[in-house]
Amino acid sequence: MMVWHSYFSIVLLWCAPAALSAFDGDGHRSVLTLSNWARDSGIVMHPSVEWKDNGDEDWGLQLTSNVDRGMVLIQVPRSLVLDSSVIKDEIVSVGHEDNTISKCIETLGPFQVHEENFWIVLKLYECQRRKD
Repeated sequence: MMVWHSYFSIVLLWCAPAALSAFDGDGHRSVLTLSNWARDSGIVMHPSVEWKDNGDEDWGLQLTSNVDRGMVLIQVPRSLVLDSSVIKDEIVSVGHEDNTISKCIETLGPFQVHEENFWIVLKLYECQRRKD
């Protein structure tokens, strides 16, 4: 589990599965649907943390009361965390016959310092493509 503590003033929760799970049965995005998905996926929020709908699909989380410093506010299962090293290991272990991934990394050239971001973007792309 990933844990956020109360010394974080703003917490943003966003990942590919969450983004796709925000759609209700009619294809509309809904904070209630996202909230239900989060709970069903094992995300645990402190009772003082609640979803806030700012309109125009601008959602966030807010504290409704003071909490002690160091209090756990949100627990996110490891399986929902986009960790570039885990994603890289997962993708590389599967292998690709045409060596596409290696070609992409080589093509990054001087931007290889941002390779971590490449793996996360690739994972988001694959999730979107498969509708995971």
